Amino acid sequence: MWPPPTAVASPNNLPSTITVNTATLSPTTQGDPNDGNCDLREALQAAFTASLTGQSTTFNECTSGAGPVFIIFEGTASAQPITMPAGGTILPFIRGNVTLTTLSPLRGAVFLTHRRQP
Repeated sequence: MWPPPTAVASPNNLPSTITVNTATLSPTTQGDPNDGNCDLREALQAAFTASLTGQSTTFNECTSGAGPVFIIFEGTASAQPITMPAGGTILPFIRGNVTLTTLSPLRGAVFLTHRRQP
């Protein structure tokens, strides 16, 4: 077929960026909607919900599009380690593997991929 078909990006599958600005993780599954910070747990919640629903999602101070998500760390979040507990009540939405890709341990930009299970 000529000309070859072209791919068209829709607003729901464009890459988005979430900026994590604190190294402190919110202590509950609801996060802290009034602290003015986007922590890694809240960013992951927004990204996973958007991925599962196929719609842009805001969770507390973190907003994610439904396409690929780039999580950027700034301020105190980029200057110190972030320790994430395995499973439990803080990250109950993670039931499979999550890939965090970075050049240094959770500093700078991280690309998050999540694949829905059939």
